[in-house]
Amino acid sequence: MTDDPLEGLRHLFCVYCHGTGMMELVMKDRSREPWPCMHCEAGTRVRESREAAKNQSIPRGGDDPGTES
Repeated sequence: MTDDPLEGLRHLFCVYCHGTGMMELVMKDRSREPWPCMHCEAGTRVRESREAAKNQSIPRGGDDPGTES
């Protein structure tokens, strides 16, 4: 009987995203959108990096030159 060499590695990958960190959501209109996986560490890293990028792109209230008098 032959042993599967990948059997030990299969538990390392998420069954929802297969280790990519992104899964596909099907919306009500049957369109599909990529979404960070909610079930694994890779998805958590994707969500955190998106939040960090979004926080860096938001302008600060005092830095807006259009509010000067």
